[in-house]
Amino acid sequence: SSRVEVVQAVVRVLIRYVRARVRDLAEEFEYIKQVSRLTAAAASVEAGIFDPESIEEVTQREDELGQLARVFQRMVREVKAREESLKKEIMELRIEIDESRRAQDVSQITGTDYFRDLQAKARAMRDRMEEADNDES
Repeated sequence: SSRVEVVQAVVRVLIRYVRARVRDLAEEFEYIKQVSRLTAAAASVEAGIFDPESIEEVTQREDELGQLARVFQRMVREVKAREESLKKEIMELRIEIDESRRAQDVSQITGTDYFRDLQAKARAMRDRMEEADNDES
């Protein structure tokens, strides 16, 4: 009978140990899954397809991994905002360059003797048409 009690006590201790180890392993597995999520998020940033919500669960952690995920998420959002701002500036610069180029092209055309000669001829034609209209009135 005392042998059975000893065996039962040993089994209970072993069961507690195994349960604690299983619990620890489950926590470690969850931690590794979340590290994997964060790593996948970094790869998706590189590919240009990152969704900040994809690591939301990791950001809820209270440990260093959660802190890393929050910092990572914030940095990616800031970089994206900077990229959008730069794209806007580039578009504005392109518009300015196009307008400047257009003005330069117009200046080159209007600055030629040929264009000035055409302007003078057009002015003379208008003047003659006005004179003809005045003569008819």
